[in-house]
Amino acid sequence: MAPSLQDIIRQRQSAAFYGRDTHREHFRANLARPPEDERRKFVYVVHGSAGVGKSVLLREFERIALAHGALTVRLDEDATTDVLDALAAIAAGLAEQGVAVRDFTRRHAEYQRARSDLLAAGDAPEDLATTLTHGLVQTGAIGAGLIAPDLAGALYDPATTAPVATAVNDVRAWIARRIKEPRTLRLLTDPVGELTGALTAELAAGVRGRAFALLVDTFENAAPPVRDWLLTLIGGDDYGPLPADTVVAVAGQHRPDPNTWSPLWPVTADIALEPFTREEAAGLLARHNVTDPAVVDSIWEVTEGLPVLVDALAQAAPAGPEDVADLSGDAAERFLKQIQDPLQRRVAEAAALPRELNRDVLEAVLPEAERARSAELYAWLRTLPFVRDQAGGAHYHQVVRALLVRLARTTSPSGFTAQQTALADHWAAAGEGALPLEELYHRLCADTAGELPRALGHALSAVYQGTAAAHRWAVMLHDAGRDGGDDRVSAWGARLAAALAADHPVLAYLTELIEGAGLPRATLARALVERWRVVCLELRRPEDALADVTRAAELDPGFVRAIGSRGLTRKLLGDHAGALADYDRALELNPDYGWALGQRGQVRALLGDRAGALADLDRALALDPYWAWALAERGRVRAQCGEHAGALADLDRAVELSPRYGWALLERGRVRCALGDYGAALEDFTRAAGLAGGGVHAVDARGQVHRRTGDYAAALADFDRAAALDPAYAPALAHRGVTRYFLGDTAAAVADLEAAGALDPEDVSVRRDLGMALVAAGETERALPLLLDAEDGDESVERTPWGLLLRGLAGQRAGRGEAAARDLRAAVVAGARDRRRAPREEDAYFASAVALAALGKAERGLRLVAEMLRIPPPGAAVAECLTDLATLRRLTPEHAEAFAEIARPLTARPNGG
Repeated sequence: MAPSLQDIIRQRQSAAFYGRDTHREHFRANLARPPEDERRKFVYVVHGSAGVGKSVLLREFERIALAHGALTVRLDEDATTDVLDALAAIAAGLAEQGVAVRDFTRRHAEYQRARSDLLAAGDAPEDLATTLTHGLVQTGAIGAGLIAPDLAGALYDPATTAPVATAVNDVRAWIARRIKEPRTLRLLTDPVGELTGALTAELAAGVRGRAFALLVDTFENAAPPVRDWLLTLIGGDDYGPLPADTVVAVAGQHRPDPNTWSPLWPVTADIALEPFTREEAAGLLARHNVTDPAVVDSIWEVTEGLPVLVDALAQAAPAGPEDVADLSGDAAERFLKQIQDPLQRRVAEAAALPRELNRDVLEAVLPEAERARSAELYAWLRTLPFVRDQAGGAHYHQVVRALLVRLARTTSPSGFTAQQTALADHWAAAGEGALPLEELYHRLCADTAGELPRALGHALSAVYQGTAAAHRWAVMLHDAGRDGGDDRVSAWGARLAAALAADHPVLAYLTELIEGAGLPRATLARALVERWRVVCLELRRPEDALADVTRAAELDPGFVRAIGSRGLTRKLLGDHAGALADYDRALELNPDYGWALGQRGQVRALLGDRAGALADLDRALALDPYWAWALAERGRVRAQCGEHAGALADLDRAVELSPRYGWALLERGRVRCALGDYGAALEDFTRAAGLAGGGVHAVDARGQVHRRTGDYAAALADFDRAAALDPAYAPALAHRGVTRYFLGDTAAAVADLEAAGALDPEDVSVRRDLGMALVAAGETERALPLLLDAEDGDESVERTPWGLLLRGLAGQRAGRGEAAARDLRAAVVAGARDRRRAPREEDAYFASAVALAALGKAERGLRLVAEMLRIPPPGAAVAECLTDLATLRRLTPEHAEAFAEIARPLTARPNGG
């Protein structure tokens, strides 16, 4: 078959490429090997100093792959500042080669449209961009339940701290009112995962037996999320399979981090490019008819063998060594020596100043009289050997550009400033959106001292848009410092870039700005709250985050978000009174602050003010009827008040709004359990066990249902699983201990309950249950101190009838007389209270009945037992009552006869013993 025009062009281009033959042949031979061949490499890493020819070799790899019949996509620096930009560039490259990427294109457009619509809305909340970037995308907050719990959901269970990701409910609620389609919500929560998965699926379907080569240039400037994404794309399973006949080549000044890329080294070809040797330089110069040994020696010494400089000086056709510049002198002048036309020379010098060059930018630096020739001059610029096309524009090679920029700055400082100012004005007029990246680059080059504070303020805004935007800003600062000749500015770029490479990049980046940028008070307050979000909600260290929100509130006493965030932090730390004060203050400043209303409602419930809690939650839901967390919290409080029908309605609605909302499922399961619907409760707990907000809590709750229905083997299995999921989760050990107590294994019960008590010494229920297990094991004297303080603790917590009963009986054993009698009478009263709230909970009947028997009122106790049995409770619950009675007879033998009377109707019941 006759070669095509494209084949001929590629052959000519390959013939023009000089050197690196070994690497070219290796790549060509590698593509010819089947993927199953153990010699096959799937990753090429090309690294070396600037000007050594990395980009040229990468383009040569691309030509070889095309000649092999492969699909090829090359990503330059502009496509690697953001993962979504990289995906779009790959999709565009594949589409140009006939691969159908319709699903990706449609979903990418849907994402861009949904995000743009949200950001463009006139009533968009102030923190919308931050929440979209950090709250939803980075942490998957909505992904856990389509409409996520927010700050207020930071407690999956009010007794435990388990933070969720997003920070501001008014933003979440605002989004929830607008985005009802689950598919769109998934795109907004995880655009990288959704879109990468779509693209890899279409790539797999479109290769049709061809190889696929992905080539990534200037990898050292790729944003950290892009590097992580590429690593996962190649070696992970998160985004779906790549075609087996894939090769990925990356080129950069440094080898990728061996700590993260080491799993790929067995399938990686590592190419370290060095400058040309004299012989290699001489060979390239000979192609330009430069053969004089003295000239060759001079060029090689001056360029230090960098191919781009060797080639540029060769094209200047030096007649002798005297024409070859010394790099310490006028090397830049020598690059321009080949340009004879004065206007073209001025254009070549001026066009090196912008980092982003196109015809419009060129016009900004042309004299007004020459602007009509901008198209002609731009086309001429693109023919220069050190200028290459890239992403719809033109780019000088970085080595040549650095020389020309330094020449302009040192030759005419005033002219340099004027040109930089003109370029800044051009970008300001063109508009760059919220982050004026190129405008600030040029203003910094023109006036570093005056513009640095503004640039650092925008660096803070950049991180609100994500680490990709922050990385672009750090690179800009570095470039502006280098090109403007100010080490302070380049040092800031280096500091921020280093921060973004840290284990917690956003935290490190914010810390650099907070501690060293001299931010204005209001800006600093916002930065502190953003750092609080990372430390408190993502790293789950509220104790370390409190100082930041306290300082933010001091800097800006009217900053409602800072005050509310401090309230959340205090709540997570157990300071409910302090949290209540903060929420009160936030609501003074903004009475319609729905998030603070929900938060205050939860705190009021924790402090025992259920009426106040319901009032706040009602107001919050009036502001946002679609707030799933507030519905679930109101359902939980209603259940505590005994309003089980209302509680179930709220929780049903919460689950309807967020079918994967684990905490709502967990609370609904508890309500169903209280209503005796154990089958439905088990279904809810099983669903919740695999979801955020459920997890270990749901597994433990399921175990309690199994125990209640008599399936002790399943109960122990769930408690074992919960303990394995979270060895520090004390309730799983405590509940396993109680189960073993009822099975008669008192030694194992004592061991579990002691371990639970060591994990949570403040849990009075664990001390109470351990006391019962010790009595059953014959160690009553060890048990007495535990039972005597079974209801000691937080005075704001209601006393339980069972705890009061045990303290009263232990008090009788210890000779406490009237104090013991008071506890027993209090147990009767507390039981009546609990029966109104939970009429199916046998503890409320049984504890009161036993207390009455101990007070000499066994007949009244028997009436309560009869009332309890009318419900009726599960057989296992009755059996457990009998076990407890046997233990209590050991504790207070003087009541053996009265307790036997209480046991009589229980043993007479079928399956009662």
